[in-house]
Amino acid sequence: MYDGTVPPTDRKPMADAARLAALTRLATDFAAIRHQTEALAAPLDPEDQVVQSMPDCSPTKWHLGHTTWFFERLVLLPWLPGWTPVDPVYDHLFNSYYVGLGSRHPRAARGLLTRPPLARVLDWRA
Repeated sequence: MYDGTVPPTDRKPMADAARLAALTRLATDFAAIRHQTEALAAPLDPEDQVVQSMPDCSPTKWHLGHTTWFFERLVLLPWLPGWTPVDPVYDHLFNSYYVGLGSRHPRAARGLLTRPPLARVLDWRA
């Protein structure tokens, strides 16, 4: 299982045209999914995005932070030499269940996170 620390090296090289087509599809799909995620959250007031309605249901702000953290930690960090995480504390706050990547903030208490504020999470996503 890939743990996010070193990019996998067992993949066969693709022809340049096939690689470009695959990367273009990946970028298009990523942008569409990211847009849909932000569209789902857009009608919510900031106060609505920090509330945790039950222990097993994380707040919208946390989900936005988690998906951003996941991309930064498992895509950017291992694949872009020199990438520096925006805030190392996010490894703890937004890790959900990736035990190999470190400690995690308890799921039932994600609604108690007042920091980072929603605006900072959205800036980080941007």
